[in-house]
Amino acid sequence: MTYKELKELVAGKELPCGGTNDEGETVIIEHEKNEGDPRFHLTTVQNNGWLRHNYIYEDGSREELFEK
Repeated sequence: MTYKELKELVAGKELPCGGTNDEGETVIIEHEKNEGDPRFHLTTVQNNGWLRHNYIYEDGSREELFEK
């Protein structure tokens, strides 16, 4: 999902907000700034017990980190 698509998805909603992805995993969506650059931070509670952190920036760049 792109920054623009996420922005449209959460328009009018209070953040952070949560939902469920196609695999039945809980996803938390936050909007924050990283050194002044706006980004969405998606935290997914994966079925394997790990947390996946996806950072999606307005300029199209992304990061993906994992945490046990």
